[in-house]
Parts: sequence; structure tokens; C-alpha cells
Amino acid sequence: MPALSRFTIFILFLSILLGCTKEAPTFPNPEASLLADTIDCVGSIPTFPFSVEEVKQEFARKMELTNYEKCLYELADMDTFRRSKVSLEVDKGAYTLSVLYDRALLKRYPVVFGGNPRLDKLQQGDGRTPEGKFHIQAKYKHNTWDKFMWLSYPTAESYRKHAAAKKKKLIAEFVEIGGEIGIHGVPEEKDAWIDIRKNWTAGCISLKNSDVREVYRMIEVGTPILVRK
Repeated sequence: MPALSRFTIFILFLSILLGCTKEAPTFPNPEASLLADTIDCVGSIPTFPFSVEEVKQEFARKMELTNYEKCLYELADMDTFRRSKVSLEVDKGAYTLSVLYDRALLKRYPVVFGGNPRLDKLQQGDGRTPEGKFHIQAKYKHNTWDKFMWLSYPTAESYRKHAAAKKKKLIAEFVEIGGEIGIHGVPEEKDAWIDIRKNWTAGCISLKNSDVREVYRMIEVGTPILVRK
């Protein structure tokens, strides 16, 4: 065999040998892709190893938030939409605010409250969110909390509970009933307070800023709101 041919064969052999030592091509792992989708659904970027229980808890919270991944305009027929048919419900125990249209649930949002979130408001400064039936008496932009939707607290029922608490010596005789309770956003870049359920308000109901803007657009002055324990 000519020398040139032997050299050519040697070069070919060497090329094949070196090629075999290169890292094998990688292909998408179906299970890894499924895991990535699962992580996206719970809205977190875990570090490994991560707690399976934590992921389960996050899924449970997401399941409680009906249609939270959708926009309100996708859930309502905007050609026939009327703000007069919208109502709100706040569940203090579940930390949620629900938007209903013609009494049917459209969407549920996560919310937080004041430092004493579970009890009914009886006086000014108690850090509680009042329970009962109210309506939105005003709505306006807020310099610190993005938007503000002012509840019609105190109502006649609020005054009755306030007086009864004084009579039972649950609160001091001289304290006022309080007011200026509303629904608003959070300070800039503090949406995480909603995720971790940080009850930071003085008794108001707080949403993430993107959520409060959406609700703000869909309601009107007069929109009824039910706040329950």
C-alpha cells in the first residue's frame, strides 16, 4: 500500500478515535421537562434538593385561587359586561378576594390584612378588617399603594357592634369606631408580602399591585362587598 494511503488511513482512524471521546449529544428528558412545567406552575425556582411538601402546599394554594392564571377580560363577555353586575367577597380565613359577576365566581385573588386578621373590627387602631356587608363608596389612585377602593365602613351594623363591645367592657368607653378601610395595593416591589401572607396593613385589604389594578378597572362606586371570617 502506498505511504500516502497509509497516512490517510491513520488520519481517518485518529479522527474517529477523537470523535468518540467527545461528549455525547443530549436530548430533552421528558421527565425533566415535566418537572420544569411543574415548577413553573407553582411560580418558584427551587434549589435542589427541595421539599416535596413545600411544592404540595404551593399547589394547594394555587388550587384555591380560581382562575388566577387568567385575566378577568378573558372570563367575562366584554361585549355585554356591566360593572353593575360585579360584586366582591373577601374570605379572611382563606386570605382571598373573589370577583363575582351576576353572582357567579369569575376569579379569586390572594390578599392580606392587618396585624389582627381573624377578628372583627370593633374600634380604631385594633388592626382588624371589619366583617359584614359593605359597598365601594369611592375609588382613586394612591401614591403609595397604587389604587384605593374605599369601603362604606362604618355601617349601622358596625356601630351596633361597637356599642355592644363597649357595653361588655371589651373595649374602652372613650375609643372611636375608626374608618378609612379599603382595598389597596402594596408599596412598590412589595408583591412578595402577599405571597408570604404578611399582614402589614392597619386593617385594610391588600392585593398585589397588578391584581388591584385589574379589580379597580372592573368595579364601580356602589359595588357591593361581603367580608366574612
